[in-house]
Amino acid sequence: MSYALKEGFRGLGRDRLQSLIAIGVTTASLFIFGIFLLVTRNLQKFVDVAREKVEISAYLQEDLSKRDLENLQGKIKGFVGIKEVLYISKEDALEILTEDLGEDSDLLNALEINPLPPSFKISLHPSHKESEEVGALAHQIEGFEGVVEVDFGEEWVERLDQWIQIFFIVDLTMGFLIGGASLFVIFNTILFTVFSKREEIEIMSLVGATEGFIRRPFLVAGSLYGLLGGGLAALLILGLTHLARTRLPEIASLEGEFLFGIVGFGLLLGLGGSSLSVRRFVKIWPK
Repeated sequence: MSYALKEGFRGLGRDRLQSLIAIGVTTASLFIFGIFLLVTRNLQKFVDVAREKVEISAYLQEDLSKRDLENLQGKIKGFVGIKEVLYISKEDALEILTEDLGEDSDLLNALEINPLPPSFKISLHPSHKESEEVGALAHQIEGFEGVVEVDFGEEWVERLDQWIQIFFIVDLTMGFLIGGASLFVIFNTILFTVFSKREEIEIMSLVGATEGFIRRPFLVAGSLYGLLGGGLAALLILGLTHLARTRLPEIASLEGEFLFGIVGFGLLLGLGGSSLSVRRFVKIWPK
C-alpha cells in the first residue's frame, strides 16, 4: 500500500497537464453542482419562512350571534393541525386595513359604511402547512354554516411546492451530468497514464506482480484527482458564500455535511473513474 500511495502522489507531478485537467474539470463540475445546491438551500429557506406566514381566513356572516360564533370557533379548533383561531370583528378588520394603508388610509373616509366582514384568522402548526393539508382544512371549514368564504392563498402555496420540486429535479439532473463528465475526464486521464506505462506494467506482470499491486497506484491517483477537485470546490463555495453574506447576511450557507458530501462525491468519482479505466487492463479488483 505504501508503494501505491507513493506512486499515486508521484503521478500527480509526473503527468502535470493531465492531472491539472482532471482536477480542474472535477473542481469546476462540483463547484457548479454546489452552487445549485446552495440556490436550492436558499429557496428552501425562503419557502420555510413563507410557510410560517401561511394561515386561513374564514369570512363570516354578519348576523351570527355570540353563541354561534363560539360554537363555530370550537368546531374549527377541533381540527388536527389548528394552532389558534382568532376572531376579528368588522371594526377590528377596518382598523387593521387602516394601519396597512398607512398614508393612503384617508381613502377610507369616503366610505359611508364598513364593508369588511367579520372573520376568523386561523393559524396552523408548522407540521400542517403543506399545500394539500391547508387546502383540505380550508374546504372543510368552508362547509360550516355561517362561513361565507375561505381564503388561504392557494395559488402561491402550491407554486412554492412546485418550485421546490423543480429545483430538486434540477439538482438530481445536475448531479448525474456532472458525475458523468468528471468520470469521463478521470477515466481518460488514468487510461492515458496506464497506456504510457504499458511497458512497465508488462514487465511487472512478468516478474510476478499481482493484479492488485499493479492497479492500486492508478486507483490512488484517480482518488487524489477526485479528492482534490472536491476539496477545492468546497473551498470555493465556502468563499463565495462568505463573500455573498457580507452584503446579504440572510443568505443561508451550505452546512458542513453538504460540503463534506461534495468532497466525498469527488472522491467517489475519482475512484470510480480510475477503477473503470484500469479494468481495461486488469479484470478483477485488487485483493
